[in-house]
Amino acid sequence: FFGVNYYYRTIIRQSPDGKSGSYETVKPEGSEYTEMGWEVYPKGLYDLLTRFHKEYQIPALYVTENGRFFGVNYY
Repeated sequence: FFGVNYYYRTIIRQSPDGKSGSYETVKPEGSEYTEMGWEVYPKGLYDLLTRFHKEYQIPALYVTENGRFFGVNYY
């Protein structure tokens, strides 16, 4: 089996200075973000599992952990 922990996606692009190995993160406009700055993008988990299934033919995929943090204080 294959276990997966998934919380958020990260989009990167080469930095404007063009140096090799230099990159920056991209935050898509209009996306929802948690208090920790994690993009809320559930389709990312679907895309990840679909890719693993297609490329590696893993007989069983288990999502062992996922979620998001909003810093709600219940006490």
